[in-house]
Amino acid sequence: MAFTISTTMNRTLLFVFLLVASSLAACKKEVEIQIKEVDKTYSWAEIKRLYGTDKVILNTGKDANSVFMQTPSLLGILSPLKNPPVKNRFGYYITAFAALPNDVSLKVPIGPVFLTFPARDTLLQLTRTTEPVTSSYNAYINLRQLDPRATSIIRTSTSWLPFGAINRNNTLLFGYRTPTFNDLRFVLAKVNVTAGGPLQAQSRTVIISAPAGRAYSSIRWIKAVDDYFLVNCDGGLYKIREDGSAKQVFGANSTDDCYKWQGVLYAVEEYNSILISKDDGETWQRSTGAPDAFTFTSYHVIGDSLIGAAHGAGSNYLFTLRWNGPNYRIRALKNDGLGQGSISGIEQLGDTVYVGTTSGLFKRPLNAFFETKL
Repeated sequence: MAFTISTTMNRTLLFVFLLVASSLAACKKEVEIQIKEVDKTYSWAEIKRLYGTDKVILNTGKDANSVFMQTPSLLGILSPLKNPPVKNRFGYYITAFAALPNDVSLKVPIGPVFLTFPARDTLLQLTRTTEPVTSSYNAYINLRQLDPRATSIIRTSTSWLPFGAINRNNTLLFGYRTPTFNDLRFVLAKVNVTAGGPLQAQSRTVIISAPAGRAYSSIRWIKAVDDYFLVNCDGGLYKIREDGSAKQVFGANSTDDCYKWQGVLYAVEEYNSILISKDDGETWQRSTGAPDAFTFTSYHVIGDSLIGAAHGAGSNYLFTLRWNGPNYRIRALKNDGLGQGSISGIEQLGDTVYVGTTSGLFKRPLNAFFETKL
């Protein structure tokens, strides 16, 4: 018996073959998967407007509207609160060529009104923070006119602190060298500020005489406290007033920093002890048992709290510090996102906290700043 396939059946078989072939081809088609990289979220956000050496922040200061940052040669000015704001293509951040030192080991004093730095070995320039490139506003202190033997300023041996200090009355104190180091010598300058006019500095020398047979040569730190200064040198702890009077208030010691909190002065010794004064530095008592976290640490007031910031290569440890008489309590704060740079300054401006480091500027809302590090 012979069989024949009709045309209709041929078409049906062809359709089925094409359908099966199409299905097999679909099964072999590779599926393209797109992976989208998502940036990790950190507690601290870097301000991206800084480039190159702008990110090498050596010291900071502020006034009511702006944060000022010492960088090599330049002064960074962040002014998010200014009305009208200082704004250009970088947003609320500008850099001004302020002729600052290129030496990254030299930290300069920065106050709300002016900053100062050595223009030459024996010539110091005082510049308005808000007008760093307006030379007609500058003032100068010629060390040779005050002391013909002056050779240069004395840098503090505490590496994260500036060579001098500016108090709340715009008075500046810094040390200077002479060929012989028997006595410790300072310049005390009252800086007058007139609206729309230049700075004017009224300067005098203050001399701390070394005991017979001994020479003073180093300054660990100079701190402005209210209307006076505290100085830690290799001869002890000294109190210098705005009238130029100076006296020793504690003997030889090695302290890293000093701060005033709720009417009490604290000077942190190396290692694991602390000097405490309740009468504006006239008398001191030593307390032992301080934690390692106090060593190589600076202290800052943020909001209504005392904050410690560790210093050193790659160090960015932050903590709150609460005192209850001689007892203390510390609590670590979140520091993720600050990178590997060393902290060089902490400033609060409005509802934001800014941290300057040697690798950039970072910010965090004040209401999140006190979150505990887990």
